[in-house]
Amino acid sequence: MFETIIDDFLYLIKAHPELFADDQTDLDHLVETLPAAAEAVADAIALWLEQRPTLKDAILTSLQEGKVRGFLTDKTPASDAKRDYGELIRNQVRSNSAPPPTAPQPPNPKDEQPPTT
Repeated sequence: MFETIIDDFLYLIKAHPELFADDQTDLDHLVETLPAAAEAVADAIALWLEQRPTLKDAILTSLQEGKVRGFLTDKTPASDAKRDYGELIRNQVRSNSAPPPTAPQPPNPKDEQPPTT
């Protein structure tokens, strides 16, 4: 059951990042404090979602519709007990984060054309 909650949460992060737009700072804080164990991660997610009914409803809907169960089956190691679920979620959130803005580059003098008169 714990893995289902985690897999569904990962699915929503990956497939529907717009759901987290208003809570990005809180999500970043959550994922940075997640432990490795499945039960502890699922409990932390459940507590976090209690304060975010829209996200909670999206996960419950995905469970009811059977859309996400087994989302990570192709990546699941032989022993889930050794999986670091906190790191798995941190990596997914990082991969969905927008890259930092880049500073504008100064114009290259070689690209400038001499004035024509």
